[in-house]
Amino acid sequence: MLDYFWTATSGGLSRSHYSDGRVIDTEYKLGDTKHFAYQSGEDMIHALHYIDRTKLSFVTVEFKQSANSPLQL
Repeated sequence: MLDYFWTATSGGLSRSHYSDGRVIDTEYKLGDTKHFAYQSGEDMIHALHYIDRTKLSFVTVEFKQSANSPLQL
């Protein structure tokens, strides 16, 4: 998993399901930004679902200079 950040380019509601069983509802506002950093071998898997009538969108930037190597394409 590469280090990355995302920024919300619209507002709205989502529900995330994580591999450890957690379910989290989140309200995003335009411009919200969150950074993620991972140690070597660390990862995170989740599924995000929109639960609002608005269209929720993000810009995501991954850093190739991370503790983990990018996946081969």
